[in-house]
Amino acid sequence: MARIFLLIAILLLVILPAGAQQTIAEIDPARLDAQDAVEAASGRTPAPRLAGRFNFIVNSSGDTVDANVGNGVCADSSGQCTLRAAVMEANASAGPHTISVAYAFIELFAGSVGNNLDSSGDLDIASNITITGTATQPTALVNPIDRVFDVLSGGNLSLTNIKVTLSGISIQSGGGVRVDNGGSFTGTRIVVVNNIAAAGGGIYINRAESFRLFSSAIIHNNARDGNGGGLFFRDAQDAQVVNSTIAGNMASFTFNGASMPGGGVYVLANHNNFTSDVEFIHSTIAGNTAGVGGGLFISKQNDQTTPVMRLHNTIVGDNLATVNNPNCYVTIGQSAAVLVEFTGRSLFGSSDPACGLPAIAQVVVEDPMLGLLDDGIPDNTKPPMMRLANGSPAINLATSCDPATEGLDQHGGTRPRGPACDVGAHEVPTGITGTLDLFPDGGGPGSSFSITVQDGDLIGNGTLTVDVVTSNTFIPDRETLTLTETPANTGTFVKQVTLAPLPVVLGNGLIEAAGGYTVTITYHDLVDTTAADTRVSAPYLVLTPAIQLLQNGSFEFGLDGWTLDSNVGGDKVRTAPGEASDGVGVFRFKGQVGKQSTLKQNLISTLRDSGDEAIEVGFDIRGDDSSSSVQLKLVIKYASGGKSKLKFPLNPEPAYTTWSMTFVPYIEPDPITTFEVSFIDRSPSGKVYIDRVRVAEVSLGTRGVSPETRTDTLPPPTAPSGFRGGN
Repeated sequence: MARIFLLIAILLLVILPAGAQQTIAEIDPARLDAQDAVEAASGRTPAPRLAGRFNFIVNSSGDTVDANVGNGVCADSSGQCTLRAAVMEANASAGPHTISVAYAFIELFAGSVGNNLDSSGDLDIASNITITGTATQPTALVNPIDRVFDVLSGGNLSLTNIKVTLSGISIQSGGGVRVDNGGSFTGTRIVVVNNIAAAGGGIYINRAESFRLFSSAIIHNNARDGNGGGLFFRDAQDAQVVNSTIAGNMASFTFNGASMPGGGVYVLANHNNFTSDVEFIHSTIAGNTAGVGGGLFISKQNDQTTPVMRLHNTIVGDNLATVNNPNCYVTIGQSAAVLVEFTGRSLFGSSDPACGLPAIAQVVVEDPMLGLLDDGIPDNTKPPMMRLANGSPAINLATSCDPATEGLDQHGGTRPRGPACDVGAHEVPTGITGTLDLFPDGGGPGSSFSITVQDGDLIGNGTLTVDVVTSNTFIPDRETLTLTETPANTGTFVKQVTLAPLPVVLGNGLIEAAGGYTVTITYHDLVDTTAADTRVSAPYLVLTPAIQLLQNGSFEFGLDGWTLDSNVGGDKVRTAPGEASDGVGVFRFKGQVGKQSTLKQNLISTLRDSGDEAIEVGFDIRGDDSSSSVQLKLVIKYASGGKSKLKFPLNPEPAYTTWSMTFVPYIEPDPITTFEVSFIDRSPSGKVYIDRVRVAEVSLGTRGVSPETRTDTLPPPTAPSGFRGGN
């Protein structure tokens, strides 16, 4: 007998004050000015200064200004380092500077709008600044009076793990971010959401020197009374959008719905002194709405003869237009036709051809079969993405995909995972196959087996396919079981398949068959993410070669399969919230002086004394009275007429305890004909709860296969150096 208690290790997270990563002793005293001395005397740590290159750690979620701009110390009048104060100090010198923000939410509300001052309104960027959200989820920066960032001429802003939102108002250009003449911008794993502007609801790029967007999402933005609901590019000289999703954006009139051009992206080339060059690589532009060009609107009014836009392995589909061309619209200027170049292979929705251009081999016009925009599964730690459904034509469609530069999808999943890369922002996992010979000597009627699938993240719409091969020709060769994500499921799914004498496949997925067979399990993980950006062991498939003997062990179907011998009214199956250890059902004994109650189930088994099989018994139990007296009784009957009994006294504790034991029945050489499992309650008072009862025949030999594991290393996505797509 063995009794196993579930030990829960509690990890205590010690939260240090912000800025505690650097101590006074680590800073050269010669570099401390009078303000540093004030900071040190008050117990706060000054931000380190590196010859005009500063590394600031924001330790306040407020929006106050820097008290002494240019002294290299991020501190407001009370000595706190706010995001605005850090930007003001960084703007005072050339940089490069880094700013780390650990807060989940910061609201910018200081000052007025549109003054190009970093002390009020939006955060004006005039230097070389990198801002990184260091919290698990993206740091949400919200501005209820202005856009969030305005990158000025000569400014260079890099954002990582940041969510940008404008709250409740509409501004002239760039609801979330504006990158103006000569400015540069790089966004990695950022979300620009729920912003409104007259042009460029999400981001407005006006003759920027450089624009890069990696593994990000531009979603649910609105160009009200203007163009470019998600992104507006005006004479963008060097712009790349890689592994990103542009979805749910709109270009609209205030009172007339979506009737302006470019719901997702608007590209305009209209100045002869600038060469427009916008490229989308492995990105998804879908679910956007406009009057024309719901996904893309491309307009050229200058003498440029090189491509205005390049699309490489990108999806443009499922967009809407109230007038025409829902996915892509190209307008012709006065001097030359707009040029769009396709490299690799891109997929356009079937509602209209690719930008109205003649059919070419690099473009497939077909329904991309996209899923709904997710929320950064599993825990909002990643920018939302539209996943490819099983059977999508985008799977393995790419003809050109360099693993060195295109080796990760939007959520960090490796490319390719099949014979070729998928197009769009999502790379569908190929799945894992395991083969298990459960019954080499034939499985008898009533026996069953369970399949356990475990995943390092939520499985979501995972598919589990079970192929049953048997000599009975009436049994279909394949039975497909679909597992879906629910709030109660956190990554482990168990499916039990039961055999019966008749060759029938039930509607609930139970396979009824007779005779020996082989089971092949193929599992496809459609939600391949991880809470951490660095490493995940998922999915991994565990095949459990156990024959489950007991029915309704979690009492989800009342007393089905069980016999209750009791004259105590309180002995019954309960479904009250919080009482069960698994599911909603649980059996409760209600003790009474001088009374005895027995809960029993008789099992039919095909177990033989072969020396490589054992019986495993387990259950969860708890009780609210120290005087509780409960006994587990196992009675095993053999074909020869022999019988053996095992009795185990149980002492329930207030919290659920998992009880488990495994034993080998060597007593008789004959098959076991009957296996009785009984719980006997003689408690004078109190309540005892029993749940998740399990009895299984398990293999001690070579039956089955070892668990199959795939480990993916998922480093944070980085900007592919110099990558410009390719054929």
